Amino acid sequence: MPNYFVIRQDTSPGIREVLYDELRRGRLRQGWGIRNLGLRQGEAEWINRMIEEARRVGWQEFTDPQTPREAMEIMARNRRAILLPMTQIESGDRILVPKQPQYGRFVIVTAVQDSEGRVYWFDNEPEPGARGVMGDDYRHVVNVNGEQVKEAAYEEDFNTLVINRKMRAYQSAVNKAWDEEFRRAVDLLLERELEPERPRADSVRDETFQRVVPSVLAVLRQVSARELERVVERLFAKQGFDVVRGHVYDREGGDIDLMLRYTEDPPGLIQALSSDAQLGLLLHVQVKQKSGVDSQDMLGVKQLVSMSTSMSRDMSTSMSRDSGSRMPIISVLISTADSFTGECRKLAEDKGVLLIDGPSLAQIFLKYS
Repeated sequence: MPNYFVIRQDTSPGIREVLYDELRRGRLRQGWGIRNLGLRQGEAEWINRMIEEARRVGWQEFTDPQTPREAMEIMARNRRAILLPMTQIESGDRILVPKQPQYGRFVIVTAVQDSEGRVYWFDNEPEPGARGVMGDDYRHVVNVNGEQVKEAAYEEDFNTLVINRKMRAYQSAVNKAWDEEFRRAVDLLLERELEPERPRADSVRDETFQRVVPSVLAVLRQVSARELERVVERLFAKQGFDVVRGHVYDREGGDIDLMLRYTEDPPGLIQALSSDAQLGLLLHVQVKQKSGVDSQDMLGVKQLVSMSTSMSRDMSTSMSRDSGSRMPIISVLISTADSFTGECRKLAEDKGVLLIDGPSLAQIFLKYS
């Protein structure tokens, strides 16, 4: 059985693009990797070298004369502990890289051995001057199959929604993923991409399904904004949600079109939204009737975030008093727009807001209405 990892790369402008190009070439590179810091050496040796090399390249936290040696050792030890799982990666393991090649998207790759039998290795060459924007860094390398890179958006389908919900648990630079739903979603996405030929029945079904989606979306766009809210409300009601309130404002910028509650064992749609659904959950929903690309779509995310911070804490506590536990809260922005802007995707990813665009809403409607 493969293991599963989440590795977060540097997303700085210019660096992200180079790291993505390297990924396509079969080299997943990670930072905190200046020369002489290969992870196969012992802890004490690595810590000493980390401090020396960091001073050499001028990393501020290691050059500040006010920082005591003990504090530097703690920082170095912590960074080594975060990176060390890279040495555990074996051929066939799955690796998910968030925010590649851009915000709101991710890639999944499979680890492979090179001709020397290595999966993880440390790149001490070439010299920094020949490495462009990478300079003297990003030398931790995991060999991957660069010809089979699965790329997806977080709201693309139900498996990507699961992954989006689970990402909060994997915030370190290198994470080993144990969650079964996350692992299953990764496998299903890889199978969808790598399966050489689907059975005829599946191909016909999928082709028909995709042909119907634009028609369904066109009908959804024809109804009024209020009726669209009712459509969404009925969709979730069929999945077992109760309507708690509608059109909630906090007079501080917060706005929710629907506040829904779920307390029973989760059906398929609920599982896609939250791994905590079995504990009961509250759903904060904004519904936008749009077409094309909505240039103001960030407003919906900001309204949901503002509402969550100003009033959902008290609401969730009171509703979960009987069970003795607090209900998880999921914020969802649903729009009939063709897609979301890059700025909106970035903000939603940072704030943990799920985005469902028009084509995705049409697919959900076809599957669950």
